[in-house]
Amino acid sequence: MVLTVDHGSDRPRWGHIVVTALVLMLAVACGGGESTDEGGIPYEDLGETTPAGIRLNEMLQREEIVPLRDVIGGDWDSVYVKYYQHGWFTISTVEEDIGASIEIAKNTVFKTLLVLFRNGKPQRAINVHVGMGPGRYGRNVVIDNKTDHSSTRLLLVDPPP
Repeated sequence: MVLTVDHGSDRPRWGHIVVTALVLMLAVACGGGESTDEGGIPYEDLGETTPAGIRLNEMLQREEIVPLRDVIGGDWDSVYVKYYQHGWFTISTVEEDIGASIEIAKNTVFKTLLVLFRNGKPQRAINVHVGMGPGRYGRNVVIDNKTDHSSTRLLLVDPPP
């Protein structure tokens, strides 16, 4: 009994497998697994150990009214706040809402995210580790923990013009 192999029919399959493997390895090497958007707006995490993060956590315990600008700084004229009380949300949700991408891994989850705007264009995204009232606010927005001191999140209020 003689066994013969037709190499002509096996080569195309092996060729496709090798090409597919090379493409996948190249995608992972170029960051395809983490997927950050280098062309997006800058991202900053105001964790509980940063000066602004410490200040925000302290405000949960105090009755005071403070301009948001005094706590987070920056050159902006409006802010979008995304807050999810009963869990977490992904960056894709925010990107859809603001119409721009953010420089961070797409699988990152948040509880509260601020997006600062200047002249209608997003400038910076900030993750804060305290709850804040969701919505869109102007340049003079204040953190008002005097009105609702019992809350587990900070109340944001646009003062009257």
